[in-house]
Amino acid sequence: MFLDTPTWWDLSPATVLRVIGVGGEGLLHVEHYVRPAPDAQVRPLRLTEAQYRALVGAITARIGPRGPGRRHRGYGRQDVFYETGGSYTVTRTCNQWTSDMLAAAGVRVGRWTPLAGGVMKWVPAPAGAGQAE
Repeated sequence: MFLDTPTWWDLSPATVLRVIGVGGEGLLHVEHYVRPAPDAQVRPLRLTEAQYRALVGAITARIGPRGPGRRHRGYGRQDVFYETGGSYTVTRTCNQWTSDMLAAAGVRVGRWTPLAGGVMKWVPAPAGAGQAE
C-alpha cells in the first residue's frame, strides 16, 4: 500500500480510504545510514544494554524469530521494505509501532503517537539542532 508513497503528496485518496476502512499489509521500512548525524530531524537516542536487549526482543516478538519476510525495494538506495505479517490501520501506524517498540525497551514515549513527529517529540533535540550556522 505504501510502497509507492514516498511522500504525503504521493498519497492517493484510495489509499487513505483503504487505511481508514480495512487497513493494509504491515511492512517494516528500514533506512540505512553510514554515518548518521544529529540535526533538527534526526535525534540521538542512547539505550542501555538492557534497553537494547528489550528493544530487540520486542521487535523479534512482532516479526518472528526468523526475521522479516520478503524484501521490497525502497524509495531510494538507502532504504528497503520487509514484509512482517502484521497489519497497518489508521490507529496502528508506523509511528505507533515504533513508539510501542521503544516503550517496550523502557524509553519514555507518548501513549498514542500515530502521526509524524509524535515519536521524536519525546526524544530531546541535540544542542544546537535546527539553528543556523
